[in-house]
Amino acid sequence: MKSIAFLILYSGYILSAFAQTSASDIKLSSLIKLDLGGQGIGLTYEPRLSKKMTSEINAGVGGGYYIDGWTVELNYLNPAFIFH
Repeated sequence: MKSIAFLILYSGYILSAFAQTSASDIKLSSLIKLDLGGQGIGLTYEPRLSKKMTSEINAGVGGGYYIDGWTVELNYLNPAFIFH
């Protein structure tokens, strides 16, 4: 039993030691993401501002919704637009 516990702990240590990358290996780049969901679609642009910083710009459209207590009503004919 002790050997199994030691094997599990040692394996976790070895795997975590090789899972890390040094900070100098990380290079940020600009990304474009498309979000598809049950309530609508969205587009995200994440530009690189510097070597260590990005920004995020979002836009999307989806069905409007109304929440009343425990009831949620989706209305795809009355879309809601977002931008932030």
